[in-house]
Amino acid sequence: MATLSELLPVAAIRLDVPAADWREAVSAAGDLMTATGSTTDDYTTEMLENVEQNGPYIVIAPGLA
Repeated sequence: MATLSELLPVAAIRLDVPAADWREAVSAAGDLMTATGSTTDDYTTEMLENVEQNGPYIVIAPGLA
């Protein structure tokens, strides 16, 4: 199985990013991926819509998603 750093450029991975809520956290992740050319703004929109439709399946533990 590939590691996160094998799937995304290191510049798209950040820890301890402050976020007021899940939408801000997902948007921050999307901004990093867009800035590194890994995705587009449309992908960020789709991520937000996916969590709205399917719930917080991306949460691994409190404060970690």
